[in-house]
Amino acid sequence: MKIPRYIVWSFDQANSLDLSKSGNREWWIKQVLMNGRMEDIRSLDLDEVERILPELYLPKPIKKLWSDYFAKRRTANPLPEKNP
Repeated sequence: MKIPRYIVWSFDQANSLDLSKSGNREWWIKQVLMNGRMEDIRSLDLDEVERILPELYLPKPIKKLWSDYFAKRRTANPLPEKNP
C-alpha cells in the first residue's frame, strides 16, 4: 500500500508497506488513529482496532477517545426491526 505523506511524512521504504505483516499492520493502525483523515479511519477494520487498542501506545487523549467509542459501540442498543 502507498503511504500518504500527511500520515507518515518520514516513511521511506519505496513508499509502500506490507500490511500482511502483523507488526506493520499495528504500526499503520496507530499512525492512522493519530494522523489519519476520516477516509483513512473508514478504511480500517474497527473490530481489529478494538482488539489491538489495549496494546497500542497512543497519546492518552487519542486512546481515551477510541476506548470511549468502543465502549459506547458495545453498549449501544440496536435499532428495532421495522414492522413489515
